[in-house]
Amino acid sequence: MKLSIRSDSDIQKIAFFVADLAFDSKNNYYFLSGVNGQLTDGSLEKGREIYKYDPAGRYLGTIVLPVSARLIAFDSTDNLYLIDRDFILRKFRLN
Repeated sequence: MKLSIRSDSDIQKIAFFVADLAFDSKNNYYFLSGVNGQLTDGSLEKGREIYKYDPAGRYLGTIVLPVSARLIAFDSTDNLYLIDRDFILRKFRLN
């Protein structure tokens, strides 16, 4: 990631409100989106989405969560932890 921002063209742009940001052990970074996703049939997904980027800022994919999340974090073995909307701590192992 760049250490300074000279103009808004230097920053990573995402289409949604960012609710949280976390890094894994490989310095990939994850934005927790502040809006629900949309299923292929047009209905809203129940959980939030996490957008994954590599250290150079290249988009690597989207994780659709089974529950709404308020905060996310990773441990040293890349387990994903989140606090859901009921303030319950949940743990997920990403493949």
